Amino acid sequence: MIGLTKQLSVGLAKHGVTANWIAPGLALSNPSSRKQWEGHGPQGQERVLASLDTGRLGKPEDIASAALFLASEQAAWITGQVLSVDGGRW
Repeated sequence: MIGLTKQLSVGLAKHGVTANWIAPGLALSNPSSRKQWEGHGPQGQERVLASLDTGRLGKPEDIASAALFLASEQAAWITGQVLSVDGGRW
């Protein structure tokens, strides 16, 4: 995905189009992510939360906000980038 993002950025720039990639962390946004979260069990969930600088899981709004920013005029000079939206996972 990183290579594709970079290539799209190069190819589309002359048309005034930017290309970026959002790399989301675990957000409880659909049945699959909820099942994944539940599959960790209580101890695993504690470990996941401890590995996040923010100490919380993502929300769909967190990912949407990043997408809205990258689609906005404020991000007009950002292209070929990967934006991790993951709560500071380490």
